[in-house]
Amino acid sequence: MPCALCAIHENCQPSSLHLIPATEDMSVLLAGILSEHRIPFERRHNVFALDNPGGHERLIALLRQVLTEPERQDVGVFAGQVSRRFPATHSLDEWWRIHQTAWFSEALANDRFETWFQPIVDTLSHKIFAHECLIRLNAGRVFSGAEILDAARTRNEIHAFDSYARRLAIRSAAKQSITDKYS
Repeated sequence: MPCALCAIHENCQPSSLHLIPATEDMSVLLAGILSEHRIPFERRHNVFALDNPGGHERLIALLRQVLTEPERQDVGVFAGQVSRRFPATHSLDEWWRIHQTAWFSEALANDRFETWFQPIVDTLSHKIFAHECLIRLNAGRVFSGAEILDAARTRNEIHAFDSYARRLAIRSAAKQSITDKYS
């Protein structure tokens, strides 16, 4: 079945990656880069269709390396299938950020986050009077709260994550008997 962008082309696969240059100069530059690196593509009007399932990450990494930041903003990326969470087309850098934060959606779907309780100490009495609940992900390395929130924003899952984090904090506090006994 053809992808949404190339509905009239039967040979375009749903896993296709499409590069959409904003200008004719960018079209010429993209054609040169793809040809130089022997990356097969089909040009359809002002769209470069690349049917290379699985090689998208390598291609985008290459383009991010050879194009300047302003040039990367002038290339739209359409990745075959549209989802409710993401618009159909992204800049190269946006596509890269979404792709590089796939770990977040997997961790959220599989309930892999954990809570850490950090004591808050009264500096006068030197007694713990509360705990701050921190959410972390340990997936080969510990992801900081900032990295987790950035990934949630990038993937348009901030509200789902906020709700998840609150429920997780309450469950974890109850399990560890952390209460408001300090107040």
